[in-house]
Amino acid sequence: MKWIFLLLLIAIYIPVNGQLVFEEKYSINAQYDVYVTTNRHEADIFVYKCTSFIESRRQEGMWYFCDSRIDAEKTIYFTSSRMGADFIIYFTDDKREAGWVNKRKAW
Repeated sequence: MKWIFLLLLIAIYIPVNGQLVFEEKYSINAQYDVYVTTNRHEADIFVYKCTSFIESRRQEGMWYFCDSRIDAEKTIYFTSSRMGADFIIYFTDDKREAGWVNKRKAW
């Protein structure tokens, strides 16, 4: 019983860096409007798309896309306009690259 309690306490205080994200259909419902670029030099953040909730908890820029808004920590809308975007993302296939490039825009 002591071990279970200890594990729960540790789990609560582990820093969370990754994100659980939900894609909104309309900009007005989203916390952030994001623009996706194919040029890595334009990006504010490199995003690695995770396949599991657990994997997304490792570091900033590792996003798991939730099926429900209720499960998400952040909601985003993919905009087609760079001008209206809160920040610009570049999807990377390398987990090690995930994270903020422009720390001033970090959420």
